[in-house]
Amino acid sequence: WAIATMKGQISTYHLDQIYSALASKLKNAEPQAVANAIWAAGSFVPCYLPRQLLTNEAVQYIVQEQIPSMKPQELSNIAFACGMLGHLEPVLMDAIIKQTMQILTYAPAAAATSSSVGTASQPAEPGEANSTSAAFAIQGLCLICWAGALLDMRGHVAELQQIAAQCSRVWSSSDFVEADKVQLFQLHMWLVEQCGLQDGLLGQLSQQQIDECREAWVELVRTLSKASHTQRTVYEAARRLPELQNVQLEVTTPDQLWSMDISAKVADGRKLVIEVDGPFHYRRPDRGPTGSTVFRDRALAYRGYIAITVPWWEWSELLHHDMSEKVAYLRAKVQHSLQMP
Repeated sequence: WAIATMKGQISTYHLDQIYSALASKLKNAEPQAVANAIWAAGSFVPCYLPRQLLTNEAVQYIVQEQIPSMKPQELSNIAFACGMLGHLEPVLMDAIIKQTMQILTYAPAAAATSSSVGTASQPAEPGEANSTSAAFAIQGLCLICWAGALLDMRGHVAELQQIAAQCSRVWSSSDFVEADKVQLFQLHMWLVEQCGLQDGLLGQLSQQQIDECREAWVELVRTLSKASHTQRTVYEAARRLPELQNVQLEVTTPDQLWSMDISAKVADGRKLVIEVDGPFHYRRPDRGPTGSTVFRDRALAYRGYIAITVPWWEWSELLHHDMSEKVAYLRAKVQHSLQMP
């Protein structure tokens, strides 16, 4: 927890040792300590999948013995980590949603104190003022909504909509920041695109509130739309593939909701997107994609794009090879993706 809070670096080897030690003493750990440890796993850069705390035995213990006594911030911290990691542990997330709904029944959403507001992408750090609150702060609710969307929790659509509706009650609070709106818009997109609910969050939020969320999301996309050196080298290789047409670097989808590293078309009209994914798109130690990466790929597929991923470690091996080898690598990727059903 301390290392994650200070944005420090720690090796995967040492994380394995620390989380194994915690798992061995899990039944002696306080709920807050467990929530802090899981939060930290999602906060490391790159994030770390704490497999030791996600065994069937460990999850059952956390769900049965610890979740019922966790405070709102502790619940949202675990949801945050699961969303970041792109790891759906159904029993654990089901329990978090259930406990959240129970708390909201007796203590509706409240505006957070200024000292409890975290960064644009993370919950308030464990141990801050909000950790003792009996009511959910705005940020905690938005994080749970966000995690539900990233983890594709279609069995909890109704609950996620109800949680989002709580945010509407405190919309004018100064604690409601742009990052919260971004997270709610991701839930809205997921409801529309992946769940087939045309109105998304309309009804839980007003149209004006949804528009504000969309504006916050579009601004974030615009801010992050910058081509890296690695992207440019992949782009140069893509331009040399005769089967690709209209190859473009760092463009947005027509609805302006997503930025694509490289876009192209093939002769039959199919649209391709090549995503050059750096270390932050993958978790440790299994190199599984993070929740945001999986969410992006689903959204691009919904828009009719065939996604081709270039993992950083594969391209790194080609950096000192000549261009013909880079082109051959990319051609194999394209051909494989075009042949997939």
